[in-house]
Amino acid sequence: MYKLKDDGYPTFKKIVNGRKWVGRVSQTGSGFVAKIGDHIVEAQTEKAAFREVVAKVSQQPAEAVPESRVTSRRVSTVQSDTERVIEWLRELSKISEGHPNFTNADVARTLGKNRPGQELGNLMSRLDFACYAAGLPAIGCTAEKPFADAWQQQNRSWKWPVKKMRAAAKAHSWSSTDFDLMLHETQRLSYGLGHAAWNDELAKHDDKIMAWAGV
Repeated sequence: MYKLKDDGYPTFKKIVNGRKWVGRVSQTGSGFVAKIGDHIVEAQTEKAAFREVVAKVSQQPAEAVPESRVTSRRVSTVQSDTERVIEWLRELSKISEGHPNFTNADVARTLGKNRPGQELGNLMSRLDFACYAAGLPAIGCTAEKPFADAWQQQNRSWKWPVKKMRAAAKAHSWSSTDFDLMLHETQRLSYGLGHAAWNDELAKHDDKIMAWAGV
């Protein structure tokens, strides 16, 4: 049986058949695109894209395809990793007089990973959103280099002022109170996916985010 599965990747959800990963549903500028093998479908909603591509593969009407409940990598699991990184950054800031110096590879090793990947990018996106919610600079901008896919323009009329954001984050003296605020905001997040939190907020408060970023 085909199902949608959210494993915490920031740009797509998996389509699985039983235990096998067979395809994906990704968000685009105009909606969603679903792909299984050579079968590709575009639709306005994630569920519609999923049902239509499954219908193509199984050669049945889309309305006959059961609606999939997305099985998610639990927010609690993502939050657990997020809190480990917050505590690591807190200690790093203590020994560096409020100015942590680290690479994304350092963060990955903190979580027992060999190298930074999409899941780590998602985690840092959640942390940066928590910083926004707490009125702090983006902690991810204090890294030696931001993630390659971070701070993309996508469908906005404005670009993230990354140089300005990095300067603000590096000039800020990060205190234990800052990390308490960050922790509190991540615990309030109902999203396991950082980009989902950002997209929702951008749709409602684009001007507020622009002011925070210094556009």
